[in-house]
Amino acid sequence: MNRKLLELTSIILTGALLLSSCSFKKKYKGYYDIPANAPSSYCVFDDSIPRSVDNQVRGTCWASAATTAMEYSYYKTVKHYVQFDSSSLAFVVYNPHTTEGYYVDERGGAYDIGGNGYYVVGVTSNGFGDYTLVDSCDFTISSQEDIKRAIMAFGGVTAGISDNSNNYTWANDTYTMIAGPGDPIEHSVVLVGWDDSFPATAFSTTASTDGAWYVQNSYSRSWGDDGYYWVSYDTPLDDIHSYVLSNRYSYVASYESGHSGNLSSGNSTTVANVFERPGRLSAVGTYTTCPNQRLTISIYDKNMERVIDSYSAEFEFIGYHVITLDEPILVDGVAIAISYSGSGAPVEGSEWHTGGAGYNASIREGQSYIRRGNEWLDLADPQTAAIIGLDEPCNNVCIKALYT
Repeated sequence: MNRKLLELTSIILTGALLLSSCSFKKKYKGYYDIPANAPSSYCVFDDSIPRSVDNQVRGTCWASAATTAMEYSYYKTVKHYVQFDSSSLAFVVYNPHTTEGYYVDERGGAYDIGGNGYYVVGVTSNGFGDYTLVDSCDFTISSQEDIKRAIMAFGGVTAGISDNSNNYTWANDTYTMIAGPGDPIEHSVVLVGWDDSFPATAFSTTASTDGAWYVQNSYSRSWGDDGYYWVSYDTPLDDIHSYVLSNRYSYVASYESGHSGNLSSGNSTTVANVFERPGRLSAVGTYTTCPNQRLTISIYDKNMERVIDSYSAEFEFIGYHVITLDEPILVDGVAIAISYSGSGAPVEGSEWHTGGAGYNASIREGQSYIRRGNEWLDLADPQTAAIIGLDEPCNNVCIKALYT
């Protein structure tokens, strides 16, 4: 049998697990305290966030929305304004030379191929210039109340929305829009506020209820009401994300550029990535795959013989999160194991190509593992899929090591 296992005795493993489940484990506190309740109206600019309305290049509304949300959340975090270039983001996401991640067949296609929040998260979590994504929640299936709470916490969230010109009008001394389930969602914007009392009659067709989102577009300030408009609560939204960036990290060790699959082995799934990179380990990045998912993070030496540090964490919303260590650790390589409750562990999906764009994914021996009993099974070994009951081999686990 060609199954590759780490050389790890059951005694060492048992001892490590005891350490990581007792007093050695520390509770991680997230980047933001999301408020428990939302008022009847709110706008991020009431908190002195500077307005910055982009003028998107061709079909890069998704990148414009993302960089605007990044700017506002960064200001909310450090009270300092930084401008992120949406065109640069489009080319970072669609790298025609990448061997791991998203690409376009022709470099200019990055302006027209379209994109979404999942692509942005997958790529910027590995770095975007001098900055690194350290938190991004996915509110696509969240309640209206939770989206409001997120706008308050993060300084705005991106959203996919209809852009049918027949649904716009000027009313109530401002520009408004209402769309229905039959209108295609083909545009991206930033939700920067709301008003529950905005009149239902102030739209091209009367809404079913009062209330509207205050929305920032990316067609310059000459469009709409100085670049903004009000969108009825009746309007369907999709692809709703927050983005928090930091310039704290100098390097991100990672084997993937996106999460699109879950690997589950019951009520709790434990996986690990081994990184040969030496340096000053300061944080661990991963995805949560279900609401209120509980994580137990164990940091080993690179041979997985000794637990160096451990944390527990729980995140209210699905998305990408970075767990900051209490103190950085000097390592000559590191193994990071995480146990995920609920729906399982995040993994990168399979390769695909369609419509002038695609995604490259690969895995090599010695990178990603899943624990089965007292054994660590190498996910690059073709026999592992059969052992753990997968229909086909799995690519890398979505765990990152962040260095300062």
